[in-house]
Amino acid sequence: MTKRAHLTYIRKLPSNLKKKTIKTHLKLSKNIQNQKKRDSDGWTLLAFTNRKLKNYDEAESLYNKALRLDPKNKVAIEYQGELFVELNRLDEANANLAKLRELCPNSCEELEMLEKYISGSQVKSW
Repeated sequence: MTKRAHLTYIRKLPSNLKKKTIKTHLKLSKNIQNQKKRDSDGWTLLAFTNRKLKNYDEAESLYNKALRLDPKNKVAIEYQGELFVELNRLDEANANLAKLRELCPNSCEELEMLEKYISGSQVKSW
């Protein structure tokens, strides 16, 4: 899977992933990641899936791994910020927002999504 296809897949997950299929996606994500250990997007996908399963410690560790591989991974920064909001760690969520502002001086989808998530004006559907 190319990096672009992987990003598209990650982007579609929040709207397409149903609660009852999260565990299936976790297994799929692990299989994909076993093949591409240096793929920041893959670690982001695995972290996202763990976050949706409320495996917050594992999700945080995986987001950190993704960001060590690619500190400018905007999707990982956004999703990690959402994790921080869910854990009521708003200072850290705002730090991620500041990183996105640096990466996206003219705005970007990840920046806008995290701003809305932090403000509470956007709530994820599940």
